[in-house]
Amino acid sequence: MMLRTVRSPTAEGFCTQKLSAVLQDPDLTAEVARCFTAIFSDRGRGEPAEDWEVETVRRKLFLAPAPDAERSYLTTWRLGGVVAGLCLTYFDRVGRSFRLSDLPPGSRDQATLDIVLAKLVEAAGADSLLIQYREMGIRREFRRGLDPVLPLIMGPGEPPHRAGAEYVAFWTSSRSRLYPILVGLGLHPIHRFGDAAGNRLMFGSAALMQRRLSRPAWLIKTMIAGRLGLLKVGSVIHRLGRDR
Repeated sequence: MMLRTVRSPTAEGFCTQKLSAVLQDPDLTAEVARCFTAIFSDRGRGEPAEDWEVETVRRKLFLAPAPDAERSYLTTWRLGGVVAGLCLTYFDRVGRSFRLSDLPPGSRDQATLDIVLAKLVEAAGADSLLIQYREMGIRREFRRGLDPVLPLIMGPGEPPHRAGAEYVAFWTSSRSRLYPILVGLGLHPIHRFGDAAGNRLMFGSAALMQRRLSRPAWLIKTMIAGRLGLLKVGSVIHRLGRDR
């Protein structure tokens, strides 16, 4: 498996580019749109089974975020001549870090957005810079445990962190494969959306996450196990306290 960092998105490996550069490459945007469609329209067991078409994805990933292109980074993973995975980030002041379109599909209303922003401001302050992970996925046939996941997360988070972003936020289902990885990287849930998918807003330190991502995969697996164990203990203590 090719896990090296490369400078060109046509080379085998992981390539991180500012979105403004990606928008100048129609062949790459078309490849990324096909990759996204394959990942999120996959109807295999445990897969998203969403309804996407390449043109709709192109508008979602490249046309709608175009005004944010100088504050957005895309990491692509090319393997076997195809884009096998992608991760897209955006960073801005905490008070402007999320919009309605950035929320889970069943939670795109102003009241939920107000709650999310209020919780982020409470955790980080309105003027701090926050990295929002907007999209991430790997084609099912290319998944190999943690190895490709870690550089996909690290790649588009590193430039915003170097630019001064102190915090990071994801939303993901508590039942997803990504959830325990984020916990192991030091993030914690600060909001539950209350939807059927069990989506949670995850929040944490960008510096801590980048530092942990630079460690070997076996060590990160150990951290994930340890952090999940602490969460389970904390949950039990919380239930005991609530039941008294």
